[in-house]
Amino acid sequence: HNRAMLLATLGLCTAVPLQPYAYQPLPVGSVTPKGWLLKQLTLQAEGLSGHLAQFWHDIMSSVWIGGSGDGGLHERTPYWLNGVIPLAFLLRNAGIDELPPVAGIYKAPWGRHGWMSTLCESGGEVRGAVIAGGVAGYPVESAAECRDDCAARSDCVGYAAETCSAPVRCWHKGQLPQATAASPAAPVGGKEAAAGVSTCACHGRNIPKPTPVDLMGQVERYVEIILAHANATSGWLGPDSSPASGGQYWGPSNVLQALWQWAEAKREGDEAAFSKASRAMLLHLLEQRRRMAKAPLASWAKARWIDMAKSAEWLIDNARLTDAQRGELLELIALLKAQGEDWDGWFEAVPRTSNHNVNVAQGLKSAAVWWRFNSSASHANLSMAQLSLRRMRKLDAAYGQPTGMYLGDEITPVPHTRSPSRGIELCGVVEALYSYEAMYSVHGTLAFADRAERIAYNALPATWASPTGGDMWAHQYLQAVNEINAIKASPHVWQHDNAFSETYGLEPNFGCCTANFHQGWPKFANSLFHSAPDGGVVVSMWAPAAAKLPSGATVEVDTTYPFGDDATVTVRAAAGTPVYLRIPGWAVKATVNGAAAANGTLFRGVATGGADVFAVAFRSETRRDPPTSAEIRRDPPAVGAPQSRSAGRRRGLSGGTAARRAFTAARCSTRCRSRQTTPSMRTTLVRPTCPPTTTCSRPARGALRSTSTQHRPAPPFASRAVATDPARRHGITATGRPRSQRGSDRFPPGASPPTRPRSRRVRQRATRPPGAGPPRCAIWSPTEGPSCGSASCPSPSLVLQAMGRGLRGSVSIESCYEARERYESAF
Repeated sequence: HNRAMLLATLGLCTAVPLQPYAYQPLPVGSVTPKGWLLKQLTLQAEGLSGHLAQFWHDIMSSVWIGGSGDGGLHERTPYWLNGVIPLAFLLRNAGIDELPPVAGIYKAPWGRHGWMSTLCESGGEVRGAVIAGGVAGYPVESAAECRDDCAARSDCVGYAAETCSAPVRCWHKGQLPQATAASPAAPVGGKEAAAGVSTCACHGRNIPKPTPVDLMGQVERYVEIILAHANATSGWLGPDSSPASGGQYWGPSNVLQALWQWAEAKREGDEAAFSKASRAMLLHLLEQRRRMAKAPLASWAKARWIDMAKSAEWLIDNARLTDAQRGELLELIALLKAQGEDWDGWFEAVPRTSNHNVNVAQGLKSAAVWWRFNSSASHANLSMAQLSLRRMRKLDAAYGQPTGMYLGDEITPVPHTRSPSRGIELCGVVEALYSYEAMYSVHGTLAFADRAERIAYNALPATWASPTGGDMWAHQYLQAVNEINAIKASPHVWQHDNAFSETYGLEPNFGCCTANFHQGWPKFANSLFHSAPDGGVVVSMWAPAAAKLPSGATVEVDTTYPFGDDATVTVRAAAGTPVYLRIPGWAVKATVNGAAAANGTLFRGVATGGADVFAVAFRSETRRDPPTSAEIRRDPPAVGAPQSRSAGRRRGLSGGTAARRAFTAARCSTRCRSRQTTPSMRTTLVRPTCPPTTTCSRPARGALRSTSTQHRPAPPFASRAVATDPARRHGITATGRPRSQRGSDRFPPGASPPTRPRSRRVRQRATRPPGAGPPRCAIWSPTEGPSCGSASCPSPSLVLQAMGRGLRGSVSIESCYEARERYESAF
C-alpha cells in the first residue's frame, strides 16, 4: 500500500520542482538584531546557550563529538546546535564575537567582586599544599602582586603574604593533600593570621578565571567534528547504535537542520563549507532512504517526519544535485509522508484524540511542507492551506491559551479543556513558534505571522527566570498562564509530568527542553523579513532589526515594539521595488505615514531608489479577548489584571504594586480550577471551571468589570523571577470570579491565610443579593471534568460529601463558595 501511494505521488511530482514559498525566507546570516532583540539574544548567549558546552555532560561530552554524553536518543547536541548556530551568526552580525566570562548564574564579572572585594580576607587561611614559596616564601612587591600571581595559575586556590617583611613574602596554595610539616599550610610567621590575630599576614582565595563565551568557536568545533566523522561508506552522520530501529532517524534530524542553517550562513564567503555541509546532508538522507525500506519510521521519528522532509526540500532548493539525486530526495519525501504520522487525520479528529504536545507542535507545519511537494494534495476536500489554518483554529477551540499556545502538559488534555491552570512544555513553545513561521512563509497567511508574534511575546519569555531576572539561566519544563507558585507541587493540576515541572532549574522534569529551547529567539529573529515573489521587501514580523536581501536591498526597523506602538522602517532598494509591511490583524486603527492601513493585510509601498522611510503606528487597544472572558489583551502581549472587588477598586489599577495586582489576577482563577486532592484531609476540593463563553461567578454587589487599562507587560528579557514576581509574566488570565478581599486573597505569595472559621455574618454577606435571578450552578465529574450551568444545587454538606467520595455532584455557586470556605478554614 505504501509503495503504491509512493509511486502515485511521485508521478505527480518528479516532473516539476517544489512549489515556491509565498514569501521566501532570507538565508541565515542576513539579519542583524538591534535594540531589545539584540539584548535578548545576548542574554541568551550569556546564559545556558553559551555555557552548556562548558559544563553540561550531554553537550560538553556528547557522543556526537566522541564523548559518552547524550546517550539514548542522541538528540540533545542536535537540538542545541539547531538553535545556537543561528544565534551565533546573529550576534556576529551585531559585532559580538565573544562574551566576557562571568562567575555563576548571578553573572558577576570575574575578578574582585563579592567576597573578593577586599585584598585580605578575615577568618581562616586557605588550607592546602604550598605550591609556590616553599618554607620562606618568595619575594614580591605587595600583597596585590601575590594575589595576581595566584590568579594567573590554574592550580592556585589561595595565597598568603607576609606584609611586615621587606620585601613582602608570598606563598601559593594548591589542592589537597592537606599541608604537612614538610609542606606547611601557612607561611612562617603567618600562623597567627589564620586565627585573625596578626596584622602582618594577608591571605585570600582564588577563583579560576571562567572561560569566555565564544559561541561561534563552539559552533565551528562541533560542526567540524560531525562532518569529519561521517561514515565514509554509508554517509551516516553521528552515532549509529541502532541501525535496525525505526527510531534511529530522529536524532540526526536536528543535525540536518543545524547543518543547512550553517551552510546558508557560510555560503556567501565560504563556498567550500557550503558544499561540504550540503553534500554531507545529501549522503545521510540517501542512506536514510535506503534504511527506511527495511526499518520504517517509528516512535519520535514517525511523529516528526516533517523536519526531515523540510531538510530534503532545502537540499532540492539550494544544493547542486544531479537529476537522479533530486529524484531520490523526492522519493524520500514521499516515503516519509507514507510512513509518518497521519497529521491530516489527527488534527481533524481534535478534540477526540490526544498526542504528545511537541509532536503536535512539529506536526502543525506538515500540511505546509507537503504542499511544496504536492500542491494539489487535499484531505477531507480541504486544501493544504485550508488545513493549516483549520489546525490552528481547532487547537484554539479545544486547548487554546491567551499566549497563543495550546495545552499540553506532556500530552494534550483528555477530556479537552482550556483551563489556564494546565501547562504547556517549553519544547512545545519553541517548536510551535517555528512551525507558524514556516507555515507563514509557505502559505503567506498573515494569521500565522500574528500567531508567531503572539507566542514569541507571551509564551516564550514567560518560561524563564534567574536570580537577576530573565537571564535565561533557569527555565521551567511546564508553564501555565495562571501559575501562582514555581515550587515542587504535590498534588498538582498538570497530569503527566512530575512535581518539579513548574520549578526553575537546569533540567526540571526532563532535559530535552534544556537542549531544545535555543532555537526560539534566533529563528524568530531570522523570520522577521522575507522576499516577495515580485522581488519586493517584506517586513513580516515586528522587532528592532535590519536585514540585507539577496537582491541587494536593505531594510531597517527601528522600534520598541511590542512595548511601543510605533515603528520606523527604512528601505534602500532600487526604484520601483515593492515594500510590503504586515499590519497585524488586531491593529484596527493602524496607519502608515499617516494614512489608514487595513488590519490583517500587507501594506504596499514602493521604493524610490533612495532611503525610503515608512512610519507605522499600530495604535493597539486594550480589550477582552474573547469578550466573555477575563483575558485582557493589549496586543501583541496579553496582560493579566484583577477584576474590581469593591466600589473603591473599580476605577482601574491604581494603588498597590504591579506584583500585587498580577498576583491577585492569578489567584482569581484558583477557584475555577480542576480537581485537587489534599492528603491531610483525604478529600478532594473541586473548584468549578467554565467554558470560555460563560462565567463562573456568583453575583456580587455592584458591577464586576475588568480594570486593565494601564498595565504594560515587562520586556521579554525581564521575565518574572521564580515565584515572587508574577507581574512580569505575560498572559496571566482570570477565567473566573475573583475572590473577595476576605480570607487568603489579602495575603501576598508565601503568607498563610487565616485558619479560624469565618463568622456566620461574613458568610451571609456572600449570598446572592435580592433580584439576582436564578442561581448559577457548578457541576463536575472525575471523568467528564468541570462545567457550568447545572440547575441542581444541593447544600454545602452534600457538596463536601461529593468531593470526598469523588462522585458526580453539583452545587450553586453560593453554596460552593460557602463549602470551600468551610473546607479552607479546616486548615
